[in-house]
Amino acid sequence: MKKRMLFVGQREIWNKVERVAEEFPLLSVTPLLKDRGIDQSLDQLSLSTFDVVLTPMFESGKVKRRFPEKTVCELTCSPMALNAALTKCLFSQSLNSEGKVSIDYRNKEEIRMQVMEENLPLDQLEIFEHTKEMNVNDILAHHMCGLENHQVTSIITTHPRVFQAFKAMREEVHLITPTHSCIRKEIQKLVDQWSSLGPSFPYRLEGQKSLQHMKNIGISGATIYRLIGLCRTLGRDRMTAAELAKGFSITLRSARRILTTLENHSLATIIGEEQIGGRGRPRYVYQVDLSSFEEGMTSLHALG
Repeated sequence: MKKRMLFVGQREIWNKVERVAEEFPLLSVTPLLKDRGIDQSLDQLSLSTFDVVLTPMFESGKVKRRFPEKTVCELTCSPMALNAALTKCLFSQSLNSEGKVSIDYRNKEEIRMQVMEENLPLDQLEIFEHTKEMNVNDILAHHMCGLENHQVTSIITTHPRVFQAFKAMREEVHLITPTHSCIRKEIQKLVDQWSSLGPSFPYRLEGQKSLQHMKNIGISGATIYRLIGLCRTLGRDRMTAAELAKGFSITLRSARRILTTLENHSLATIIGEEQIGGRGRPRYVYQVDLSSFEEGMTSLHALG
């Protein structure tokens, strides 16, 4: 059974979340976009159909207050995302004017370190340190002050609503959004925490034939049990090494080793291949047959 995630946030971030979520076959993600009318939609929403909420830092406080019983995962902007926005903005700035760049970020020292590492001009930045609880109007007012005093000609922000406001004013503004790797890292943390992605433990394996078979192939009963559970969760007995790696939260090399061992003992067969993204070697698709173990394998929770 898939885990269900609700994403609450802006379309600019959702586009990245949607692409990353495709890498997790056991995860279903539904977007609630903050383009318009979201506050009312949030009040009317029942989260009973979702297991977790994924949202940018600025939205997490509101979501947590509305649904205190739910797990809310915050997406933050990494130094890599900050560096990309800084480089793009400062390059544009050098072509067009000599004004300063007004930037809001969660940690002023992190910006200073990033600028020094990349040899970017620190004296061109007006840095405004904020917290996730800060009102969007306070951030807007800070940037507006610089624009009105003609000290600032460009803005870098981590807040999507600030970005949208200045974009509507036709000011030069750049939005820092979480990178794909940052989103992937947060989702992987959640996947690792969900023990229900595999079957419940403890288990019991009975039958001399099954026990001997397990010893012969050199794979533990726990691994066999989890494989059976993963096939049931996927709703099929076919999988790639990548799907096994994500389902078990193990490395791709370990997943390949398990499937190769099963293949060597006629418990898995290569039935096809798939190509993702047009690059790299094709992935083998394995059909797994663990029927010889299923009859003797039982969850002790099912026995009470």
